[in-house]
Amino acid sequence: MLVAVLLFWNYQERHQEILNAQNHLVDVTQKSLIHGFANNAELIFENVIDKPFYQQRLYEANTADEARRQELRDEIFNRLFPLYNSMDKFKLKQLHFHLHNNDSFLRFHRPNKFGDNLSEVRATVSYVNRTGMAVQGFEEGRIFNGYRFVFPLFWNKKPVGSVETSVSMKVIMDAMARELTGKVSFIIRRDIVEAKVFQNEMSNYEVTPFSDDFMYEIGLMHLNTRLQFAQVLQAWSEQQTLDALNSDQVTSGLVNVNGQGYMVSLLPVRNAISHKVVGYMVYFQEDEKSLAEMAKFFLAFFLIITITALVLYLLYLSRRNEKELKQSKQALRVGLQRFEKAQQISQLGTWEFDLTSEELYWSDQIFRMIGERPQSFVPTYERFLSFVHPDDRENLDFTFRYALAHGTPYNIKHRIFRSDGSMLFVEEECEHKLDNNGVVVRSIGTMHDITEMVEREQKLERLGERYQALVERLPNLVYCYSWEPNRRWKIDFANASSRFYTGQYAYELLAKEVEFLQFIHPSHVERVRQHIFSAVEAGKPYELEYRVKRPDGTELFVSDTGQKVLDENGRLQIEGVMTDVTAQRRALDKLQKFIDTQKSMVILTDGHLMSFANQAYFDFFGIDRARSTETSVQRCICDYFEQGEHFFDLTKMQIEDRHWVDAMLRLSSSDRNVAIKNQRGELMTFAVEISQFDERSFVISFQDISSAFLEKLMWRQKASIDSLTGAYNRHFFDLSITSFIKLVRRNKKKTGLLMLDIDHFKQVNDQFGHAKGDEVLRQLCALLKNNLRESDLLVRWGGEEFLIVMAVEDVISLNRVAEELRLNVEKHLHSLPKGITCSFGGTLIDGLHDIDTAIERADSGLYHVKAHGRNGYHFVESPALETNTQSED
Repeated sequence: MLVAVLLFWNYQERHQEILNAQNHLVDVTQKSLIHGFANNAELIFENVIDKPFYQQRLYEANTADEARRQELRDEIFNRLFPLYNSMDKFKLKQLHFHLHNNDSFLRFHRPNKFGDNLSEVRATVSYVNRTGMAVQGFEEGRIFNGYRFVFPLFWNKKPVGSVETSVSMKVIMDAMARELTGKVSFIIRRDIVEAKVFQNEMSNYEVTPFSDDFMYEIGLMHLNTRLQFAQVLQAWSEQQTLDALNSDQVTSGLVNVNGQGYMVSLLPVRNAISHKVVGYMVYFQEDEKSLAEMAKFFLAFFLIITITALVLYLLYLSRRNEKELKQSKQALRVGLQRFEKAQQISQLGTWEFDLTSEELYWSDQIFRMIGERPQSFVPTYERFLSFVHPDDRENLDFTFRYALAHGTPYNIKHRIFRSDGSMLFVEEECEHKLDNNGVVVRSIGTMHDITEMVEREQKLERLGERYQALVERLPNLVYCYSWEPNRRWKIDFANASSRFYTGQYAYELLAKEVEFLQFIHPSHVERVRQHIFSAVEAGKPYELEYRVKRPDGTELFVSDTGQKVLDENGRLQIEGVMTDVTAQRRALDKLQKFIDTQKSMVILTDGHLMSFANQAYFDFFGIDRARSTETSVQRCICDYFEQGEHFFDLTKMQIEDRHWVDAMLRLSSSDRNVAIKNQRGELMTFAVEISQFDERSFVISFQDISSAFLEKLMWRQKASIDSLTGAYNRHFFDLSITSFIKLVRRNKKKTGLLMLDIDHFKQVNDQFGHAKGDEVLRQLCALLKNNLRESDLLVRWGGEEFLIVMAVEDVISLNRVAEELRLNVEKHLHSLPKGITCSFGGTLIDGLHDIDTAIERADSGLYHVKAHGRNGYHFVESPALETNTQSED
């Protein structure tokens, strides 16, 4: 019985060692894979996305209007679309930009969907925008799940939003399956799925057969794998307690499914923000050896119990020793198998060299490295040297023999040729065991396959060389100069274009330690110095234009952009790019001289900022041209446009317009009129003429038509006013009702319509004469105008009928106005001895298509009042509004 107990304890210990090794193996594999995807995401973010171009545009998008946001969205999309198409190489998917308030700004997989706020559904996005710190990890989705990598973006040290990419659970599962040569699935808590996933997407999930508390995604596995997975989990639930699912550590176990053994491991998956376990990755692999070992154990256990009861004490002692030896060998064999498996995964082999017997041992992995079947021959030191690259052989042999002679460890990298002729890069490490006299008796070493790492380094080196060649071929001057106090302005790098810009070759600039300011025109040196100092102190990039003077006396106009950086040694430097803009400046100077001769204001603009303006522009606004700053010229002239019914202003732009010039080009030439106040506050009217200057710019002139336009308005007013009452006529109503409705809609209100008629007006004419009737009409209109707002329209519709059009909040406010007007007429209009009353009908205009039918509804409301005693008011509902009200109810 004592032997049986010891055997059981030994089995339990070895069984636990197997499970611990399995836990460590799958845990390290999962973390390594996720770390690799995170590295890919960080490389893309740091080397491509986290740049001023995208930082500045996301900063502007936070406060821009929707038209400008679409421009910024298009710029980012067009520049990053090639990267997005290549992200499959890194097993990454999705590229998603968010504004600082968590609004979706640009989804590359759905570029037409944006503007939705993600605060309630995307905890990782909210966390990054709230804290300014990057986050990576698992996050549940509304449809599917995955690991997300979210990074913050800053502009001038201010948070402007975030960007994310992700890797799907399918990719991670497939990668783990390849690395571990098994099968992987994923289960997630049922309460999280039911709370997060859209109801119409619940068919993608199925409850696990072993627990109603967990579900798995059907689409992550083929049908056959899903059936096998269900059998394995069912066997797990029968042999393991469900308490294992509450653990935050990797849990492994052996299960038996229809006589087939499986090693099963459950890896906890934590939410990236709450760090709570929300599910498990389940790995399983056929494991016949462990199951057979278990069967052998129970058989041996039974035999020992039987033999213990039947044999003598001496025989019992003999059997106990024999069993213990057998178990030790078995444990050693299992341990070696696990060790060989770990070596194969990590591409690491081991060797031992006994100097006493001159015997050399190689692990199976070293045989695999050289392309031979494990243990297919007896290794020797000379045989090993035959696989080493000839150029590395002598150095390796010297290093090994020197280490033996001095008893010192060594680390060396070299190349070996495999049996098939292919070459590997390996790294060897060796340590020695010494006897009491300090002489080496045994050497123990490892050989690590580093081919993939070396090839990656060589690829990066080639990319660096290509980048260097590209910089050298640029027509722009790419430069770098020191910002350290003791070497400030000293040029540290310049590309081949330095010969054109400075008259000296790049190597001359570096050898002579030439200062950057030396080539700037003397009249510009101080301005450039101050501008760069201010930008660097503020931690911002700089951009400015100035002249450079070459040694032959010629001058260039250049555009220069740069910023402060730290080199690989932590030293401050300024990196920048200089572009020749001499031709553009000369063309602008010629254009400037020409447009200065024009009496009308003439500007050159891209629709957002003005490049320059003529003297008439400065005279109109009272700006001293000689002392004006660049900002006074670059401000968009559209900011000065005054609003008015007959003028163009920014409120009349449409969503598809890129800028105000696009909006004006849609208008006819006669309608391109704007109103602007001059330096004295006088409102002037201008006719606008637009000509294309180049692909992006327009030449725009503003001709003063104030006198002619005022006369035109006066004639238009005469044609729009009823001469008797002073109310608008039907002609004016037809011209203005469309604009009135659009204006009301922009203010997010409703358009109310009232029709009124003087009660018994025919009797007034018959009894008192038409002159008295005309007086009643004039007094009625005067009373109505005094009780209406300036923005309301009073229209004489015909005879004694009038229309009133106004902006109202709702039906209640329209009814209140109608009742107040009716009571005011009844109380205050006493042109006749018996007094005057009016009947009113009202309705709401439901859009531009509803104008004629709305008039008919108001008219029917008016006649309803006349048929029921007059001096009243009746509202008629729009059929469309009735339908909407019923659907809302």
